[in-house]
Amino acid sequence: MSYKVNEIFLSVQAEGHNAGRLAVFVRFSGCNLKCPFCDTNHEPYTEMTAAEINAEITRLNADKNALVVFTGGEPTLQLKDAEELAQGYQRAMESNGTGELPKWWTENDWLTISPKTKLPAEAYSKAKDGNKRLTKNFKVREEHVVRRMRMYCYVNAGLTI
Repeated sequence: MSYKVNEIFLSVQAEGHNAGRLAVFVRFSGCNLKCPFCDTNHEPYTEMTAAEINAEITRLNADKNALVVFTGGEPTLQLKDAEELAQGYQRAMESNGTGELPKWWTENDWLTISPKTKLPAEAYSKAKDGNKRLTKNFKVREEHVVRRMRMYCYVNAGLTI
């Protein structure tokens, strides 16, 4: 299996729970929302196998101290059968919340949901359905996730839902 990868790079996580932590970012190409403010250029991308992605993660972070962050685009579109990616590392994913989490994703892996505002009503419906799936996977009440999403939007973007 191959993955559409926009870029892989070593940096410092600048936001959220892991802010300030060294991280290898694996930015996947492609998204289901097409937000006009998106900072990812989805073309061109490189087709990479899991072995190639893992080799690049290792090359960038030989001592395995960095967090590996799957981002995009929307990483859930490609990670369904990607359990072999970044094994042995603490993994994190930045998602818009509309896709299903991979079955191999565990409570030990870090998930950040970045809700989008000012999108068509259909996108909100997808996000709400996605959040129900996410909360079911982690046995967390939907009200708790929605409350945390509201707080995240308010604190980090000055928005309300």
